[in-house]
Amino acid sequence: MLGSTYGTLTTNSRHARAVACGQAPGPAVHVHSRHAPGGTAEGMDDVDDVDVSGRPLHSAVPDLDRFFHPESVALIGASDADGRPHTGITRQLLAWTERVGARLHPVHPSRPAVFGIPCVASVAALPEPVDLAVLLVRDPLPVIEELDGNKAKFAFAFASGFAETGPEGAAAQARLAAAARGAGLRLLGPNTNLNAFETFRDDLEGPAIALITQSGHQGRPV
Repeated sequence: MLGSTYGTLTTNSRHARAVACGQAPGPAVHVHSRHAPGGTAEGMDDVDDVDVSGRPLHSAVPDLDRFFHPESVALIGASDADGRPHTGITRQLLAWTERVGARLHPVHPSRPAVFGIPCVASVAALPEPVDLAVLLVRDPLPVIEELDGNKAKFAFAFASGFAETGPEGAAAQARLAAAARGAGLRLLGPNTNLNAFETFRDDLEGPAIALITQSGHQGRPV
């Protein structure tokens, strides 16, 4: 779990909590309830890792190698038209999938090919389940619902106009999150960018450093 911009991240195998700088960590608050996830009347001696509202304090860790090193990727809304913003994104993702050795499946309802790679017309026409689906569409919700049948592991949505715009956008984002849960996939986004597909240096010696930042604008150049 992450706290404020100036928080300190502390983790262990069972709990994770953010502690504000300069403050000693307080006791974790646990509640056991038959209504909480995993709570049963028979297991009242056990302690569930939930907060006072019943929300879990930690979640299962997904196989992130399938995200960063997928075997198959669907690029929905791929474009090679001059001057279109999705064309630059498509070009970068083509280079990234080639670098990680992934099979790329462009998806477009009217284009027969993108940058020489044959397109399929829809998610339903994908020739195989994909590890990662990259959504270059204005409304990702219908695509997330379609991915339920593909058994995709992860999805990545660039679209904006969600919680950052106000109550209506927040409601749309909640529907999108619910659709992702229903499809059984992990969703990065919406309103995000290509930071996850950058090339990172691997020629530096010495201790490794992990940087967690809420700001892609500040974190990306670092």
